[in-house]
Amino acid sequence: MAEVALLLVMFFLGAESGASFPWSSRWQNWGRISLRQLPEILTAIIISCASVYCYGILGLDIYGSSWGLTAFILSWLVSYAGIQSATWSFLKWETGPNRYPDRDFTQKPIVDWLASKIGGWEIGEEGYSWISAFVKGTVITLPLGGFGGILFALGYEIGSHAKGRLKNPHMYSEGLSFLLGIGVYINISVAACELIGAL
Repeated sequence: MAEVALLLVMFFLGAESGASFPWSSRWQNWGRISLRQLPEILTAIIISCASVYCYGILGLDIYGSSWGLTAFILSWLVSYAGIQSATWSFLKWETGPNRYPDRDFTQKPIVDWLASKIGGWEIGEEGYSWISAFVKGTVITLPLGGFGGILFALGYEIGSHAKGRLKNPHMYSEGLSFLLGIGVYINISVAACELIGAL
């Protein structure tokens, strides 16, 4: 049951991270206080809790020590940095002109190199979007091994098919990328750690 609840929470936080719900902009800009980063902060906290839990199961003696707090903080910083990395490079997803020719992002050198080596893609092409989403998902899930990148990109791909079919298609892209790339990946990681820890 907790696994299903995590998936629902991740969909919600992903969609809120992209301010995709009709009410998002109202509560995220509440008075003088900006709460726009709250969904990302909460997502990084969830990943950090799962990471520290897994580290403990795998035999790292970190519970009740300063190492546990250090592992939590480092996990949070890495995940949060990944979540904050530029989503704009793959927002359109399908191939089309680059709407931001002068814009840059931290992971661009890595994404450019991978995209050119794998498929000769450039920014604005769907293959580039896949690589960019993959790198972002990898960084987000790095505290748990970093293999969530492919699920993150897959979630965005599935969500992109809502365009022209459903209202508010951006909500599905953002929500499904978090649901698959983070929620499903956390469930798989925790189950794998529990299985290994039981041996």
